[in-house]
This record gives sequence, C-alpha cells and structure tokens, in this order.
Amino acid sequence: MNAAVTTPRLRLAALESGGASIIMAGLEDTIRRLWPTFKSRVDTLEERKRLLLSQVEEVEAELEKARQEFAAIESAAKTLGANLSFDLDAEAEPRAQFSKLYKYGDVSIKQAARLTLAEFRGGLTSHDLFSRLNRRYFEDRLERTSFSPQLSRLKADGEVVSEQGGWVLTEKGREIMAQGRILPYRDEPDMEE
Repeated sequence: MNAAVTTPRLRLAALESGGASIIMAGLEDTIRRLWPTFKSRVDTLEERKRLLLSQVEEVEAELEKARQEFAAIESAAKTLGANLSFDLDAEAEPRAQFSKLYKYGDVSIKQAARLTLAEFRGGLTSHDLFSRLNRRYFEDRLERTSFSPQLSRLKADGEVVSEQGGWVLTEKGREIMAQGRILPYRDEPDMEE
C-alpha cells in the first residue's frame, strides 16, 4: 500500500487491514515537512512581539516623564490662577478682538460657543467645539448635557449652522459678535441671550 493515503475509502481499508502504521508514518512525514515552516513563523512572531514590547516600554517611560512635566506646568498655572488656551487648530484664524482670555465665569455657554466659532471660521465638530470652549472658558468643568441645549438654541436662533466642516457661525452670529457684548456667565441660562 502507498504511504500517502488519499481517499477515505483507502484510509478505511488501510485501517481494516492493519495499515495504521502506514498512516502514522505518512502523518509523521507531513509533520516533519511542516514543522520548520510553523516553527519559523512562531519564532518570527515572538521576536516581533519582543521588539514591540520593548518599544512600548520606551514609550511608556517617555510618556511618564512627559506627564510629570505637564503636571508641574499645570500645577504652576493653577497656582498663578492662569486660564490657559490652546490653539489646537493650525488653520485657525484668531481674530484680535476676540483673543482675550476670559476667566472661568466670564461668559455664558452660548457666548463661549460664539467666541470659539469666531476663531475657527472653517467650523468645528460638536465634539471639538465642546472640548475647546470647555477648556478655554470653563476650566473643563462644563458638562456636555449643559452644552448641547445651548448649541441647539444657537441653531434655532440662526446664529450657527452645521455644515460639512462642522458648526460655523452665521452672518447673524457674526453680527452679534461684532456688537462685542460679553455678559457674565450665570448658572441659570438666560433665554434672551
């Protein structure tokens, strides 16, 4: 009988006639043939994993150092009472008349949205708008549930629209900005604002 049994009928016949040893020999040959390929693949993947873990350790060490440096700067800023504003958008067009840094409580949510959109004429997604105005005007204390209704009111009033680039200030919104009226922030929103 041939060492390479190919059909189920031949395998069954080989088993019935005591040819199990022939089948085992064929299986052993197959394992010997495939072994180097699989062993090489496992070794390559283990080496790749080792290199990646080494890179992760390097990044984690660098990240920890960066976090410590940032914490020190953040602590110094809080000690000085500074409200930091970060320009995360390289294409932003900051407008001089709105570039004043306002302290926490200086503006309402709607005013903060107007001020932020006035600086980012290309528009901002709802998430980016919230992140930027929350960081700049509310020291990251503003809840998303407080922001969303105010953005809806601005839309209903025709001061903002949602376009492909995100939320943008309309002509009406820019006219309100041109008036330069900035009212103190209140915990209870003024529906007339």
